[in-house]
This record gives sequence, structure tokens and C-alpha cells, in this order.
Amino acid sequence: MLDPLRSARPPTVMDMPYNETLLFTISTFVPYVGCILVALYQLILRHKPTFILFVLGGSLCVVLDPLINALGCCYFARTDLVLYVHNGRPIPLFMLASYGTFNGGFGYWWFTKFQDKKSPMTPQGLWKLWAFAYISNLALEFPVNQWGLQSYFGFQPFKVLGMPLWFPAVNSTMPIVAASLVNVLCERSLRGWKKLAIILIIPSADILANGAMAWPVWIALALDKGYYVSYLMGVITFILVVISLVLMGLQFDSCHGEVREGKKRANGKLK
Repeated sequence: MLDPLRSARPPTVMDMPYNETLLFTISTFVPYVGCILVALYQLILRHKPTFILFVLGGSLCVVLDPLINALGCCYFARTDLVLYVHNGRPIPLFMLASYGTFNGGFGYWWFTKFQDKKSPMTPQGLWKLWAFAYISNLALEFPVNQWGLQSYFGFQPFKVLGMPLWFPAVNSTMPIVAASLVNVLCERSLRGWKKLAIILIIPSADILANGAMAWPVWIALALDKGYYVSYLMGVITFILVVISLVLMGLQFDSCHGEVREGKKRANGKLK
């Protein structure tokens, strides 16, 4: 892993401005608290625990943040609103809400779409979910970079206004991976008390998505040799994102094939 202070392109911010940090923290906790309240409503009044399990699992992803940030060369400046400190590097409080909403809230939302029998998901629809998550991630992270709450150091490929575009491309697959795992397992294994496994599946999906797709850029950043290396590896990461989305879309191809076959039988077209 690349030492931030020894990089040829070190972090540009060292201290977070308090007012901007407070404003951003509040703005991230509004949807997070909303997710928690809706999840508790479903749990208590409708006896459906899945949403709260997703939110708990999404929130747990914050413990992986130091590893992801160190490998992806994302540096949080010092702040008073700290959740915890790992190896001298602060993890801001707003990251708890961000993970809880993005991996937990989006993950559950995607899961409900995957389970919807009236409007079945398609591989094309999966790309729309990814695009929505990508735009949402950009909207979330651009203020963080522009307000001096964090900075990406090293030779980051595809960097626009302080934001390397490969990062949200990978991030946006995390709730899809989580929803896909739960969707497949719910059909076979996750029943009753076994649904508690969702709490651990969500952070596992986080590290699975990052490890499967971001590793080329991680290697390039650790080498710290220049943009000619990092851009090449960045292209490979985007290719891995495309491959991953295509593979995850296969879970809906087979389902739709069965539906189409069933309709043909009903119409007497299959003998």
C-alpha cells in the first residue's frame, strides 16, 4: 500500500473544515435515519426483518473502510466528527451513514426489485440500477472532494474535479453484488433465523466487489509509477465492472427463459 506522505502526488487536504463537515454529516444521516425508521416499521409492524438486516450489514461495511481507502489511495483529513481511528487515519462519522444508506438501503431496494414477480428484473434493468447508483455516488462524493473533506492521492486514473471515476464504478456494484447474493440464497437457504446471515453477507459483498474489480488500479497506485500505468489498469478495472454486471445479469436470463417457456406451453406452442 502506498504511504500518503511518500506518494509522488500526496493528499491535498490535511484538516476538514468544521462547518462543511457538520453539514455533510447531517445530510448523510437524513436518508440513513429514514432507512432505519422504515426498516423498523417493517420489522415491528409487518414482521419483515430483511430491510433492517440489510441496514445493519451496510453499516458494518464501515469497518472495511480503512482497507479500501488505503488500497484505493483515498485520504480523509483530520476532523472532530470521527467515528474511529485506524492506524492514525480517521474514519469520519458520515461514513457510517453513507455505507448504511448505500450498501444497506440501495442493496435492499435492489433486492426487492430482484424479487418482484410482477415486474421481473432483466439484465438491461440491472445496468439501469448500476447507472443510478453511479450517479448517486458521484453526487455524494463530489461535495466531499470540493469541500476539502477528503482527497485522492497518487496517480489516480480518470480523475475529474478531484474524483477518480473508476472508484464509483466499483462502488456502484457493491449493492448489486449484495442484492444478488441474498436473492440467490433466499431461494434456497436464507429462511427463518438463517436470514441473520444477511448482516455478514453485505460487508462480504463490499470486499468481494472491490477485490474482484478494483485490484488492477490498486496495483498501479501502489507502484506509484505514473499515469501511463494507472490509466491502463483503470481501463482493466472498467472492463472487470462490465464483465461482473454481465455475469450478475445471468441470474435473470434463466428466470425469464422459464417465464417465456411457460407462456409458450400455456398457448399450446410447445409439444
